[in-house]
Amino acid sequence: MVDFINEVEKFIRRRDNGEFIVTPIAREAKYLYIKPSSDSPIERLKNTMPLSDCLANSLKTYIFNTDENAKLDLAITCYNWINTAWSCGALQEGQGLASKLDECREEKGQIEKELIILSSQYNALQKQFEKFTKTVKLKTKRDVEKEGT
Repeated sequence: MVDFINEVEKFIRRRDNGEFIVTPIAREAKYLYIKPSSDSPIERLKNTMPLSDCLANSLKTYIFNTDENAKLDLAITCYNWINTAWSCGALQEGQGLASKLDECREEKGQIEKELIILSSQYNALQKQFEKFTKTVKLKTKRDVEKEGT
């Protein structure tokens, strides 16, 4: 069984993250959004709209819904429009730039943590080196030159 609410929520997150793009087909494909009972074909034609509008309207209705009893029905409607959009090519996988940005931010945070650790280790080694050079007298360039003459 499909969890319609979860699927619609996942679609909305993916949309917000730019993980897919809306193709021109979404504007070209016309669908009957409101199903009149016994209207003539001309009246029915007046109730058609682009698939992109059908999907947008169903998502808007779902998102702004405050009636918990209607949530499942609205999710099913959205799910049907989402499936229609995917199946006719009105939606295509995109670059997912928002997700990539989040990944980069996470990686940056990890690198910053590593930098702090490495800086601390470097400072400790620097102090050890300074202590060592004070204890052991290293030859200077002048000392080496004197020995050579």
